[in-house]
Amino acid sequence: MRFYPLFAIFLLWFIFFLPIFQGSTLFDDTIEEFYPAFYFFTESLKKGQIPFFNHHLFSSFPFLNESQYLALNPLFLLRHLFGILNNSLYTYNLLVSLNYLLSLIFAYLFFRKRFDEGISLFGSVVYTFSMNHITTIVHPHVFDLIPLIPLIFYFLDERPLLSATILGISFHTGHPQKPLYLLIPIILYLVLVRRFKVLILYILALLPFILSYYFQVKDLFAFSERIKWDLRSLLESSYHIDKFVSLIIPKFYGSIEEGAVYVGGPYHFYMQMSIYFSIPALILGIYGVIKNWKIFEIRVFALSSLILFFLALGDQNPLINLIYSTGLIKGLRDPVRALHILPIFVSLFSAYGLKSFLENEDKWTAFRIILLIFAFSIPFILQKPPIDNNGEILKFLALLILTYALLGWRGILPHSITALTFLDLYLAGNPYLKRKIDVESYYKPPFISDLSSGRLGDYRINARFNMGLALPRNSGMINGLELVDGYEPLVSKFYLDYYRNLINRVEGFEKLLDMGNIRFYITEEGFREKQDYLPRACLFFKAEVVKDSAEFFGGLKEFDVRKTVYLQDEPKGKYEEPEPCSPVRILKYDYTKIVLEYSSQKSGILYLSLPIYPYWKAKLDGKDIRILRANWAFMAFEVPSGFHKLEVYYDKRSLILTFSLWFLGILLGISLNFIPLSKR
Repeated sequence: MRFYPLFAIFLLWFIFFLPIFQGSTLFDDTIEEFYPAFYFFTESLKKGQIPFFNHHLFSSFPFLNESQYLALNPLFLLRHLFGILNNSLYTYNLLVSLNYLLSLIFAYLFFRKRFDEGISLFGSVVYTFSMNHITTIVHPHVFDLIPLIPLIFYFLDERPLLSATILGISFHTGHPQKPLYLLIPIILYLVLVRRFKVLILYILALLPFILSYYFQVKDLFAFSERIKWDLRSLLESSYHIDKFVSLIIPKFYGSIEEGAVYVGGPYHFYMQMSIYFSIPALILGIYGVIKNWKIFEIRVFALSSLILFFLALGDQNPLINLIYSTGLIKGLRDPVRALHILPIFVSLFSAYGLKSFLENEDKWTAFRIILLIFAFSIPFILQKPPIDNNGEILKFLALLILTYALLGWRGILPHSITALTFLDLYLAGNPYLKRKIDVESYYKPPFISDLSSGRLGDYRINARFNMGLALPRNSGMINGLELVDGYEPLVSKFYLDYYRNLINRVEGFEKLLDMGNIRFYITEEGFREKQDYLPRACLFFKAEVVKDSAEFFGGLKEFDVRKTVYLQDEPKGKYEEPEPCSPVRILKYDYTKIVLEYSSQKSGILYLSLPIYPYWKAKLDGKDIRILRANWAFMAFEVPSGFHKLEVYYDKRSLILTFSLWFLGILLGISLNFIPLSKR
């Protein structure tokens, strides 16, 4: 790569992400979930701890088994390495933006195999700054897929098994649907070029990575609320055909600027209405497909784009509805994510279009394409959306005129159209990055100092009231408080029912607070402290079995939670003495294990207000003991009389298997690359 393209790439990236360098704060899930998780993880590593579970997220969650937090790919590992040195929010935002610099570089390498420097720079700009990449900055855990996609296609012909290894790594980027969608055009390509041996080896190279992801998260998926969702919920975010104009006018249905009106909620706007590639790229992309239809990869990737688009329609697609309704697919939600693969194809079509136009200067075909786009847009322009988007429509018309003016100049330089494309995408996406918050007061508001505890586990707070949060979701990972509320896509369906009732202030609310060992809860007036909160761990001598949620939540007002523990599993013994629970001594309580000690003259049920999840194991005096589900969402243990020590620990076997399969995938991918394969 010569100096000029590298300088141009760096300059464009720096201009676009300048707000980050000036202290702007990426928002939504970034500051409410992913940065706190990054901070928590790196702080634990600094102390030499590996946080197998996290007490600050729903007051305990299997942390490393959540693939969004421990993504096994080099870019994530580098992110955490930097985080050990400096894990400030500023550093985190820079690391997120760095994915786009890598994307520009890798996309440039991909295009440079086909085009000259000017066209390659144009294609990499279209790919990297397309709006469905910029607006999904709300999900920074998946960003590492962006730079990997050009590399996957870069090696597909000459080093296909290296391509497979990179695709395998991309399964560890947070949203496994996207690599699955990406696999569709790759399989189609290899089948149509009749490289069946390569296809078999390609799938073989992917298998360890897919299995690695599977064993990391399978138990959480099986235990999750998600498995109960119906067809409508699974297809909650589908791309709607009536929003097709968002390909042309980026803010027709809503604005990405803070405080603006969203249609269908912010999440739906991000996922459904942000697939914008710029007017120059759209015009040249259509032109490129028309003029280069005989080129094999144009035909294959055009067909791939159509397939992905029809998959993204989700609940509007009869075939997808049929597949979901059969139960063959569960949990693969948000079909619109198929569109996140399209920028690589649109940018490729656009680069071919620019190359063909420089060779032919076919202004008449370009003019007809512009008229077609304009005619298609008229019905949408005449609509009255719920926001004032006159500025966007004027920009759209100006871009049509400017694009044709540049194409109409004899001796056009590709840098002119690249500059216009970048300007368009900059104006559409850069405002999304402009936000500043007082980070210190956001994560640690003034009242936090009044609650600060020197001992983990002392403060458990129900942080939600009405429609708002008194504390940012998951900020406990930063301020040290244990929050009952938070955000986690794979939350246990049992605990989800529990905190929904807690939030809604149902009858028996005070008893729910006791069951969760909540010391503080929030009302409209602020924090309220329970003076008689129950201990974190307690020994009960009376137990009743409650089989389902209707019986449990329906009987709350009759429950005596101070003398009785309510089980969902049948104990072996009988416990019928309604005495006040006896506190249990906590010897150790951290991110790796919990050690309890008790002395009792009779057997009972030891209750621990730790949410029950897969991977928990327990030993009583060194021998395995059964874990019961108690008070709907928590743990209990049937224990004998006498003096005993109970250890609740995390079963690391699934993580060991995950790491082993991941390293096997790396070794297998490297080894398979030595197999001589015929080229296309």
